[in-house]
Amino acid sequence: MTGMRRRLTDWLPAPLAAPEARALRGARLSLLAALTLLGAVTLFWDDLVVVLGILAAGIAAGLIAYIVVLMPFWLIAKHKADAAWLDRLNRNDDVSSTGETE
Repeated sequence: MTGMRRRLTDWLPAPLAAPEARALRGARLSLLAALTLLGAVTLFWDDLVVVLGILAAGIAAGLIAYIVVLMPFWLIAKHKADAAWLDRLNRNDDVSSTGETE
């Protein structure tokens, strides 16, 4: 282990996030795709309105609604997963520091 990496692991002894479950990964990637599409719709708004007309507003509204609905669910699930991971790490640290086994 390099010196810098060792100092970093001493400074941040626990992982910053839980391992990502398949469902959380899918939700995260879905949110990133929706945000990217919303950015593209915003960037090319004038062209989309010319080509699609009122449908462009529906696409933008649908993307915004999707993000607004999915984001809180993903954030809550991610927070719970990270908290459970940290609790598990803390329990393992407590057991190893007292010398007890599970």
